[in-house]
Amino acid sequence: MNRKEEKSINAIHLALQSLMKQKDYASITTSDLIAESGVSRSTFYAHFKSKDDVLQNVCHAIFHHVFSASLKPEAHHDFSHSLAFDYEHMLVHLFCHFQEEKELIAAILSSSASHEFDVSLQEETYPLALALLPSAHQKHPNVPDEILRSAILGTLMESLHDSVQHYEMTPEEWAEGILNLFTEKGTK
Repeated sequence: MNRKEEKSINAIHLALQSLMKQKDYASITTSDLIAESGVSRSTFYAHFKSKDDVLQNVCHAIFHHVFSASLKPEAHHDFSHSLAFDYEHMLVHLFCHFQEEKELIAAILSSSASHEFDVSLQEETYPLALALLPSAHQKHPNVPDEILRSAILGTLMESLHDSVQHYEMTPEEWAEGILNLFTEKGTK
């Protein structure tokens, strides 16, 4: 993707954020996004099919690559040298994105789009919950795996929500708190 395409996509993302501060996601139209972003209709449709496609792209931009095996340095943080299965770095990286996109995520979470966002987030974080499960089971041996998996996912989802809406902790502090709850790291 070239810089012009990145600039157009970013303008559309910012338009969604701006519009969601003014009205609910359900009442935002594609025409609203085009007008607010300042891109042409053809540019919009070169990148997106609908406003739902924009929302999915926003979700992808915020957290999908966090779980990718090939990470590139980013403007505000660099996890490109992290190991593919370094779960602490994945958690910190995820919280970094939530902190960097705090306004946009807060707008999404306070709109009718919150369910779609959460479904996408849960799909992305499910493998992380599974990866933390053996350690959580060692720490809590009498708790069935299904309950531990739900607890990990629920805690992660709620913590991500809280990180954009209420609390001023660093991404490292959020990740450490979750790891302390569910891994042997928390017993040291």
